[in-house]
Amino acid sequence: TEETSEVTEVTEEVTEETTEATEETTAPTETAPPPSNKGEAVAALARAQIRKPYLLGGNGPEAFDTTGFIYYCFRENGISAPRRLSDQANYGVEVALEDLQPGDVMFFWTSNPGEVEYPAIYVGNGMIVAARNQEHPVTEMNSTYDYYAQRFVTARRYY
Repeated sequence: TEETSEVTEVTEEVTEETTEATEETTAPTETAPPPSNKGEAVAALARAQIRKPYLLGGNGPEAFDTTGFIYYCFRENGISAPRRLSDQANYGVEVALEDLQPGDVMFFWTSNPGEVEYPAIYVGNGMIVAARNQEHPVTEMNSTYDYYAQRFVTARRYY
């Protein structure tokens, strides 16, 4: 029991030190550069598509559907991306909300809580761009508004 107490004390000390170091190294900084210029290029192209129409099956450049918009913005920047929603939501690496960079893809649910149904390209400062639906053209929206914040499922980085 004396050895067990010593091991427990050492484990608690190591855990606390590890946690403190992790918090310091993962804290976001305003001056941190983006992971690549490719993400910013994807975000810029996404913004350049604003007001273009929605078209089911559209892969651009004249019109887009939700996943065709994602596919187009990455393909045009030389970055491989899947065309289907379920593949897009599992492609690349997962990104935490606090680590989002321009060019990351955010996924939301619309009618089925927790189920990926809607992708958008993060363009920075909380803003996303997406091909919405037949009634709305490609649009820039604020991902921090309650509607999106409450429906966020995951984010992925493809570059």
